[in-house]
Amino acid sequence: MEAKLLPLELLVPRKDQPRKVIPPGEVQRLMDSIQALGMLEPIVVRPLPDGRYEIISGERRYRAAKALKMEQVPVVIKEVEDEDLIRAMSLAENTARADLTLGEIVLAVRDAYRDVSDEEFWKEVSQARSVLLGKNRGNVPKRFLRVCMDTGLSPITVVQYLGYLFGLPRPVLEMLARAGIGKNEAQKLKRHPELLKKFLEQVERFRASPPVQSLGLFPERLARNEVFGVKEKKVRKSRVQSVADRMQALVDALYDMEEDEFAERLEGILEEFKAAKGLGG
Repeated sequence: MEAKLLPLELLVPRKDQPRKVIPPGEVQRLMDSIQALGMLEPIVVRPLPDGRYEIISGERRYRAAKALKMEQVPVVIKEVEDEDLIRAMSLAENTARADLTLGEIVLAVRDAYRDVSDEEFWKEVSQARSVLLGKNRGNVPKRFLRVCMDTGLSPITVVQYLGYLFGLPRPVLEMLARAGIGKNEAQKLKRHPELLKKFLEQVERFRASPPVQSLGLFPERLARNEVFGVKEKKVRKSRVQSVADRMQALVDALYDMEEDEFAERLEGILEEFKAAKGLGG
């Protein structure tokens, strides 16, 4: 299907996009690529009744274009109304690029069962798992096989991923997805269930932190770093360090001026910024 140009302002992100968190570094890399080579791959959209276009796949490209203040972007328009099909297209596109974390894949599978309770969902997963692992005879539920096909992963891989987070309610799965939980962290959660309690406690602590709120940071990702000792990938470290150094200089200047109250507030923000970016003390 041939691409066409559309005004960027007409595009709107999809609310239940499988990928819950897009690190700023990934957007920055795309911005650099677009500036050098242009947008090589169009954004896939569908028309909405109000004249706008909803993004099916390509939200990172959309964010990069928005950050670059592009007026128009290349898009491929698909006339799709089936919500399950749209969700499957978005999920397949992300997993094909290896963009989704384990937590995001598990949440996407759970969201394919939005019409059932958590208990009913995990019951079907348990049934599928028993058959696939040869513990019981019978057939894997057709709906489960269809969802696995949408992910682009084998049913065995999907039940393995689900097994790491088995039985957790959807709100918790969403927090883990937003945290960017991968296979290593999921395995630790399965071996050490007490880590989940620590993770949830840290999420609440960071959510209540004014610096986190003012900087627009993700409490779930900060909680993951705190509980699992995960360090964010350092993108353009020198640039991030430069910002931290300038903030520190301002903190020092405020202390010199005996503006201790403002200095302490800024120092708190600085510490949260350094923690989020994986900088040392």
